[in-house]
Amino acid sequence: MSDVPQRVVRARALPLKPDLEHLKSEAKLLLATLRKSAPEAKLADAQFHLACEYGFSSWRALKDEIDVRSDGSDVGQTATPEEIAQRRAEQALPRSAIPFDPAMFDKYVGYYQLGPSSIFTITRDGDRFNLRLTGQVSVEVYPESNKKFFAKVVPAQISFSTDPQDNVTELVLHQSGAEQHAKRISATLAKDMEAALERRQKSNTPSAGAEATLRRHIEGLEKGQPDYDAMSLALAALTRQQMPSLQQLMKRWGALLSITFKAVSRQGWDIYEVTFEHAQTEWRITPPGDDGKITGLGVRELP
Repeated sequence: MSDVPQRVVRARALPLKPDLEHLKSEAKLLLATLRKSAPEAKLADAQFHLACEYGFSSWRALKDEIDVRSDGSDVGQTATPEEIAQRRAEQALPRSAIPFDPAMFDKYVGYYQLGPSSIFTITRDGDRFNLRLTGQVSVEVYPESNKKFFAKVVPAQISFSTDPQDNVTELVLHQSGAEQHAKRISATLAKDMEAALERRQKSNTPSAGAEATLRRHIEGLEKGQPDYDAMSLALAALTRQQMPSLQQLMKRWGALLSITFKAVSRQGWDIYEVTFEHAQTEWRITPPGDDGKITGLGVRELP
């Protein structure tokens, strides 16, 4: 089986509505690619590569995780491991929908910014309430209170925060032991962000500052001194957890030689091919926010 990284910072996020059959299809497509350079490759090799691409140490670990989580949003927070476990257990509890006037949902309809290029879109279709994250499929959610809604396809909930005047100010995603906040934004800003992402994808243009930011983070990992202040709280916590395996990888890969931009993902991540002295790798990084912080960073070793 190919030598690939174990449990490194996630390069790809599982979708909000994970589909094992779709992942199996991805593995088969990857197998065809692997066999171009390694004719002896087997499906198990492709499954292992795909699992590592999603940040898991094995195909079994990926399948197990699908049972308890959804889009792979970073779990790390300032909470302790015990608190995260408690949140995860609470989020996994069975939910029951309550009677709810669909018109009451209208005040939540709109756009909520999770990251520089990631937006939650909340819509109502009659008595159906829908949630969609940039680059992902729409998911129906159900009311468990006047302000909190849950998905049936995965153990995840969303809640809404309001100001003293009862104006909705943010959406909170409760998932995998984490609580991620997305501020409400105007339709104009959301559409501008979506249009900007579409232009970047069509022109295959990297986001401003992403390559320099990626280089700084790689150099920090090489030195064993990541710049946690330049990461979101969730990403910083996840990186701290994975530092032992990351340091082993950086040592094995050797010196950094080059960084080459490849593409923009559907979620707006910049994808780079990074060459080290002893390895060829692919890195994904979210565009730096206005505060200079990144919310996602991932890597996989190429065959």
